Amino acid sequence: MAKVERLGVVSGKSATEVYEGAVQTFEESGFDVWKKRPIAWLVMVKMMVKGYGVEGNLAARPTVPPSYTLTLSSEKLTEEALGEIADSVVESLHHLLSD
Repeated sequence: MAKVERLGVVSGKSATEVYEGAVQTFEESGFDVWKKRPIAWLVMVKMMVKGYGVEGNLAARPTVPPSYTLTLSSEKLTEEALGEIADSVVESLHHLLSD
C-alpha cells in the first residue's frame, strides 16, 4: 500500500476557508467527496485512477496561519503516482485560495 502526505499553511485565510476550498478543489479534481465534517474541518474523498482506487482526506487546523494535512493512499498505485495527484491537489487548493 502506497501513502503520501502533504503538509501546508495558508496565510490570510481561516481554517473554515481552507476546508471549504479543499471540498471545492477535490470536487473540481474529480474526487468523490463521501464525507464532510465541517465542524472538524475534515473532508474525506475517493476516486478511481487508471482503474485503481485512491482514498484520501484533508484536515485543516486553526493554527496561525491555518495549516492542513493532505493524505492520499492506494492499494495499487505507486507512491510516485500518488505524489503527483497530491501535488496537483495542493497546487489547485493554493490557487483557489489565492483569489
